[in-house]
Amino acid sequence: MGFYALKPMVVQAVQYTDPFSVEEIMDTFGTRGFNNSEEGLYVIIENAIHKANKTDWILRNHNGKIQIVPDDMFKLTYQSV
Repeated sequence: MGFYALKPMVVQAVQYTDPFSVEEIMDTFGTRGFNNSEEGLYVIIENAIHKANKTDWILRNHNGKIQIVPDDMFKLTYQSV
C-alpha cells in the first residue's frame, strides 16, 4: 500500500451560470456537441447526452475531452492559475 497525489494538471473551464455563460462556453469549446435550450445546457460526451446544471463547470481536460464537473467538486479539485 502507498499514498499517491494527483499530478498537476491545467484545464480550460467555464462555469455554466446563466444563458450568457453559454456564449462563453461555446466561444471557448466550439458549438459542436452543445445544445442550449429552455430546459438548460446539454452536452454530448462520448456519444451520450448529459445535462449541465446551473453552477456546473464545463471543462476540457488534459486529454482534450469535455467534462461536466459539479461546482463543489470543481472547487475541491482545481484552483485558478
